[in-house]
Amino acid sequence: MKTLGKALKAAVLLTAYTAILCANSQARDMPQKSFACQVQAKNGIQGLVLVQVDNRSMAFEVASSSIANTLNGKQSPTIAVVQCIELPKGRFTDSTFQKFFETTPL
Repeated sequence: MKTLGKALKAAVLLTAYTAILCANSQARDMPQKSFACQVQAKNGIQGLVLVQVDNRSMAFEVASSSIANTLNGKQSPTIAVVQCIELPKGRFTDSTFQKFFETTPL
């Protein structure tokens, strides 16, 4: 019975160690930059897409195939990317869209 208890304890420790390693690996693999993208949505209304990627060109690529949260409170597929800004310091050139972004809960 002692051997079974030791084996069970070893299995639990091994599982916990593996979970920690996987979590650390995933954290290191996460992109370090966040972007907010102004897009034109399929429903004809401008929308917002938030992405976490390594650079601005990747932000454009990911946003172009994402679902946007549009100015009218709906969701719609993106058909074109207008602008992507790096967070937290970037600002949209369109002041109306910037106000929409600032009032959007993140």
